[in-house]
Amino acid sequence: MASARDVQEGSAIAANESGHPRGTGMATSSGAAAATGTDAGAVAGAVAGGDATRHHRSRPTVRLNEAQRRALAITVRLLEERLSTIRDLLDRDDGGVLYERQRPRFTPEETARIEALLARMHGVIASVGEAFALPREERDARGMIVALLAMSWQSLGEIDARGMRAYGETDPALGRELDPYVRELMDLVLALETAVAGG
Repeated sequence: MASARDVQEGSAIAANESGHPRGTGMATSSGAAAATGTDAGAVAGAVAGGDATRHHRSRPTVRLNEAQRRALAITVRLLEERLSTIRDLLDRDDGGVLYERQRPRFTPEETARIEALLARMHGVIASVGEAFALPREERDARGMIVALLAMSWQSLGEIDARGMRAYGETDPALGRELDPYVRELMDLVLALETAVAGG
């Protein structure tokens, strides 16, 4: 059963962090295998085995009620979205002013195994979607952006000088020095949210 947290996450998850093309940073299983002498046939066989299993599965003889079908769809759809995020994490570095993210470095053999597993997972997702006639949901990117900004606006409101007291005694001058930044960021987040929402 999909948890309330999963349902909430499903409404706010961003499908992609940027417009960078996928699949450019991490070698495919066959490419990695060819470059290092890894048994490409074994990797391909693993993926093909997943396809063969998928095509030979019989359709389920049980029926789900609408609540069960919705819970299954939400859970599997979230997994598929998380795989998209994982692909992004595997394929590219990213960074800003206050963070840096390096994509993980794997050996060619590890890369080939990861790619094969991802392919299998996508195959099973397709299978369960077809078997139980799970609906394909069109994500509202605008709504996702608004939800993410709303959460950030709320978080910012908790780290002004008054909110900082929850973490210990504060300097009397903290409000004068910190709060203008917090207010400006909150105003900008709200303005961006309004612009995205079309208000």
